[in-house]
Amino acid sequence: MLMFDEYKKLIQEASQQVYAVAKRTELDYAPQLSVRHNNKIWLKREDQQSVFSYKIRGAYNLIASLSKKEQRLGVITASAGNHAQGVALAAHHLNLKSIIVMPKTTPEIKIDSVKRMNAEVILFGNTYDDSKEHALKLSAEKGMYYVSPYDHPLVIAGQATVGVELLEQHPNKPDIIFVPIGGGGLVAGIAVHVKARDSDIKIIGVEPDEAPCMHHAIEAGERIELEQIGIFADGAAVKQAGEENYRIAKELVDEMKNIEEPFNFLYVGHWLQGNLGKDRKDTGMMLKVFLESFKNQKNKPGLIMKTSGAGFSILDRQEMLNKIESIKKTVNGDLPNVYLLHGDFTDEEMNELYNHPKVKAMVSFTKGEGFGLPLFEAAREGLPVVTIGWSGQLDFLHHDNKDYFQKVDYTIGPVQQEAVWEGVVQSDSMWAFADQGSYKMILRKTFKNHR
Repeated sequence: MLMFDEYKKLIQEASQQVYAVAKRTELDYAPQLSVRHNNKIWLKREDQQSVFSYKIRGAYNLIASLSKKEQRLGVITASAGNHAQGVALAAHHLNLKSIIVMPKTTPEIKIDSVKRMNAEVILFGNTYDDSKEHALKLSAEKGMYYVSPYDHPLVIAGQATVGVELLEQHPNKPDIIFVPIGGGGLVAGIAVHVKARDSDIKIIGVEPDEAPCMHHAIEAGERIELEQIGIFADGAAVKQAGEENYRIAKELVDEMKNIEEPFNFLYVGHWLQGNLGKDRKDTGMMLKVFLESFKNQKNKPGLIMKTSGAGFSILDRQEMLNKIESIKKTVNGDLPNVYLLHGDFTDEEMNELYNHPKVKAMVSFTKGEGFGLPLFEAAREGLPVVTIGWSGQLDFLHHDNKDYFQKVDYTIGPVQQEAVWEGVVQSDSMWAFADQGSYKMILRKTFKNHR
C-alpha cells in the first residue's frame, strides 16, 4: 500500500490550526441504527460545527496558511453551500476580504448566511460549474486567491482532522469508516491519516449514484468528467473528482458504494399556515401518512419534497428541515427516506424533475381551492397522481390507456380558523379532508403497481 508521508506534518500542523474556528465534534453511538443493522454504529457529528459542516476545517487551514501578501489581496471561491460558509467564516475571522460566487438558483437563506460574515456575494450562472468558471476569472483579474473546496493538500489536511478526532474518540478502533464523497476532500483526508495509523481499518467511499465521479475515476484508472449529474445529488454534485483527491483515494479507499433509490413519490407545494393537519396543502400530514405507510418495510420508496413551490419559495430551507425532522420524530420505526429540494426551479428544471427516472408518482394532500399546476404537469408527463377526488380539474388527470388518477376518499368540513389567510383562505371555506386509511392503501397500491 502506497503511503503519503508528506501529509503527516501537514495534518499535525492542521490539528494545531483549525480549532481557531472549528470545534472538536462528538462521536455519538447510534443505538437504533446499531440494533437495526446488528452492528455497532457511531456517527461523527460534523453538523455541530457553527456552519453545520466539516468544510470549515479545510477552508480555514488553507486560508490561514497563505502568505501575508496573499491574505492582503483577499480570497475568492465558488460554492452554493457549506464551503461558501466555511470560506466566509475563515476570512471573517482573519479580517480578510472575501468574494463568494454563487449560482443564481442559490436559496436566499444561504446567501444571507454568507453575507452575515461580511463576504461579498456575486450571483452568476445557474450551476456550480458556471459559478466556478466566473470565480476563477475574477481570481485572475483581481489577484485574489481561489480557495478550492477539495483539491488542495492543505484543504485535505484540514479535513483529515475529522479522522484524527475519530480515532481518538472511538472506544476501541473502528472496523470500517464510511465517508461521503463529492470532490473527495474528506475521504482523502480521513484515508491518508487513518491508513497511516492502522492499515487494517477499511475505508468505504459513498457517493450518490447520480454523481459517482470518484467511482468512475477509480474504475477507469483516471479522472473522468461526468457528462451530467442528477438534480438530487445536492452537495455531492461534482462532475470530476479532484486531482490530488483521486491520487490518494485510488490507493487508500478500499471500496466504493453508490446510494440509490429507484422509486420515489414526488410532492410539490407550499408548506403554509397552520399546525399539523390544519394547513391548506396539508403538507405535514401528507409526510406523516407517507412515513406511516412504508415504515419497517424491507423495500421502501422515498419521498422527494419540492418546497415551497416551483418558481419561488416562501419559507427558508432550514425551516423546512426542522418541520420534517419534527414530524419524523412522531413516527416510530425504520422510516423511508425523505429528500428536500428547496429554492427556485426553472421550467426546464421542473420538467427534468417530473421526467426523472426515479420519480414514479405524484402525491398531494391538498384540501381544495384548486390542485395547482404541479398536478397537471405531473399527469401530462405520465405520472400517477395520488390526491383527493374533489375537483373538476381531475377530469384532466385521466389517460386513455391507464387511469393515472388515484382517488383518495375524503369528507367535507369547514376550514380550521387558524388556517384562514386573508385574500387566500376565507373563513367560510369548505375543505376536503383526506381519509388517512384510504391514503395509505392507495400509496401502497401505487408503489406496488408502478415500480
